[in-house]
Amino acid sequence: MTAHLRGLLNRIPPVRLVGATEALVQRILLAAILWGVFSGPPLPYPNLPEPVGLARWSSLWQSLGWDLSRFSDPHVWSTTRTIVSITLVAYVAGLGLPIAVPILALLHIGIRTVVNSQGAPHHGHQILSLVLIAQWLVLWSCAAARLTARLHSSSPPPWAQPKRLHSWIWLYSIAAAAVTYPISVVTKLEVSRGKWLENSHYVAAQIVKTNRQGYYNSLDPSLLNGVPLARAASDNPAHDRYRYPVPVQAAWLKDHRALARTLFGIGFLLEACAGLAILSRWFAFWIGLGFVSLHASIGWLMALYFPLNEWLMAIYFLNAAGWIAAFRARELTRPSTTTWIAATILTSAAFAASALPSLSPTATGMLRVTIAPASSLSAILSPVTPATLAPLNLALGFAFQTIITTVAFSGLLSAWRLLASRFRRPASQG
Repeated sequence: MTAHLRGLLNRIPPVRLVGATEALVQRILLAAILWGVFSGPPLPYPNLPEPVGLARWSSLWQSLGWDLSRFSDPHVWSTTRTIVSITLVAYVAGLGLPIAVPILALLHIGIRTVVNSQGAPHHGHQILSLVLIAQWLVLWSCAAARLTARLHSSSPPPWAQPKRLHSWIWLYSIAAAAVTYPISVVTKLEVSRGKWLENSHYVAAQIVKTNRQGYYNSLDPSLLNGVPLARAASDNPAHDRYRYPVPVQAAWLKDHRALARTLFGIGFLLEACAGLAILSRWFAFWIGLGFVSLHASIGWLMALYFPLNEWLMAIYFLNAAGWIAAFRARELTRPSTTTWIAATILTSAAFAASALPSLSPTATGMLRVTIAPASSLSAILSPVTPATLAPLNLALGFAFQTIITTVAFSGLLSAWRLLASRFRRPASQG
């Protein structure tokens, strides 16, 4: 069995070198995300009532003469944005990366520590902090190896060669993003005592709670649309159980328990296997496509959104620029013209259908999942795209979606040909 496993692993293609153009596209998109994070007003939190993380190191901040709550000061925030702007320009240009990335990482961790120290921590930004920390470690490790080699008048080790730097940044960014998901699996199993999948259909109750919480927060009447509950013989006016309908998604989960467990089980398995994304570009692509679809589905079902997860998956896992580079260099078989045309037609149909006002909520949700990669790219670029260039943003999203669909078709066709060749009977000889 060990020999078979070793043979399987040996067949996985090695991580290819990431070219300068591919790395530039990744840096531009990550910089757009970071600019969106820092482009808002000063943090409205002058105090840290429930300090977490770095905020608990009060003695350290006192010795440095600094307080994290100063990010709420307009002057400090203006200075922070100036530093971020200059640093992002250097980051995109690839200049001084061992200095630029730590600055971005520390500032991002700092402002999110302030937000999470208000008593309601949210883990939506942790994945971005981890990616920045991973890039920081890669840059400093390679720089240290090259510096040590120079001091000893020797050549740096092969892994620290400058031409491999982009590849390590890409690979460790994937690893940092992927590692967050198995933690979710362990937490679900621990808290539910191993019964998470068995009880997953009860997520319908959480959807109802989330929906009504959103209504009471915003008084948005659209949140009261759904399926009316059967009236009780006598309503209890002290409760609102029968006052409002339940969301369509919750009603669907309640009525399709086995299918709900199956769908949640697929997501559970995907989270458990996230670490496989580091094995090859194909592994990263399919796992990334699965997660983008998973988060889009969760957003539709539960109104729980993790946009940074989707965006980082689009940049590093789906990585359209990397696929174009691989096809142009003929490292992978180029998709046929028919495949490109089929992908373009499917993408066009999905975009056109998503604009129809007469779609049912279920159909709308499914289409949103279908074009989730395009939505991710458009959302990444929106903070740095003027309103007058909105059509360009839409066109880039369409192109990105078409590339991703083409790669998916190519992968499925290659898998089909491989299976067909394995099961095809040899021609009879006579």
